[in-house]
Amino acid sequence: YKFHDKPITYLYNTLHYYENILRQRPNLRRLIVSLIDQALKDVRPPNWAFTQEICAKYITTEEVDESWIPSSDYFFNIVGRMASAMDTYSQAFPRMDWRFNEFPNEGTHAMYVTSVELMVLPMEPHVVGERLVDVILQNHSHIPLNKLPQWINVVGILLSNLPQVYWEGLHNKIVQALEKEPLSNWT
Repeated sequence: YKFHDKPITYLYNTLHYYENILRQRPNLRRLIVSLIDQALKDVRPPNWAFTQEICAKYITTEEVDESWIPSSDYFFNIVGRMASAMDTYSQAFPRMDWRFNEFPNEGTHAMYVTSVELMVLPMEPHVVGERLVDVILQNHSHIPLNKLPQWINVVGILLSNLPQVYWEGLHNKIVQALEKEPLSNWT
């Protein structure tokens, strides 16, 4: 994989297309991502693709912590990283020459690597979708007010680039909102 010209695109397409099969086999999913990440560690800078937390606790470790479940801080940080990558005034990833990279810019790179990272998580897809929506619903007080629309946009971009089963998390949140007061009393 070291010489694969588009390793992240390959990972994204594989995890997206075979989502139904790989959902039942989390170890295989983790192994595919780990092999490509480890093959490229000598030719790419550290943290060029995946967050340090998932690499340390789930992808690149010899002894995988099977009980690791990403916290709400993990989801907050991963959405924040992508929001930073979409912002032209900040840099979320190590400096790279985008002319000779798999993707044309940092925002596209962030979208693909974040999608791959979310698809490899040891959680049910609808739970991942709910946790992404919770970044906005629960943590909005930690997001600067002028950046909130960008963060909402990032969550929408991520959900639209994940397999459809991840959208159930958004659907569940909408149903929960409709079942609460005052929307539940509308006639």
